[in-house]
Amino acid sequence: MWAQLISAFIACGVVWALFRFLIYSEGIAHGTACLSNLKEVELALTFYTNDNDGRTPERDRWMDTSEPYMENPEIEHCPEVKAPALYGYAINAGVTMLNDKDPRAETTPLVYDSVDLAKNASDLATSMPQPGRHQGCNNVAFVDGHAKSVEAGYP
Repeated sequence: MWAQLISAFIACGVVWALFRFLIYSEGIAHGTACLSNLKEVELALTFYTNDNDGRTPERDRWMDTSEPYMENPEIEHCPEVKAPALYGYAINAGVTMLNDKDPRAETTPLVYDSVDLAKNASDLATSMPQPGRHQGCNNVAFVDGHAKSVEAGYP
């Protein structure tokens, strides 16, 4: 009887640990997919600016005007934002030209996780979620072309 009780207790502990691991790994997968999405959005914006003398799209239409440069427009949606009509990304309204030679390019956010879930969201990089949307961090694509996960509170 005691052996069965101990076995049941151990089985419950294993199931609980697996459940916690699955929840954690799903969050990591969404964060990785989001980072990939932002990198692809950044590439689409780079292609757009190359065709438009270095100018970024108008801040209120940036998703609309860069969609032709995207292979899959679904990348405009953060995987952690569950509703299909919501997006979760914003563009830095202070960036009107892409110049990867600018010394600030590697620290200036271009596109990032945002609490503004509307399509074509834009601001001065002030709408990043607090706490971060992905395991406490936010994903950001920078003007110089790299993308990474940053601690909540950046910049």
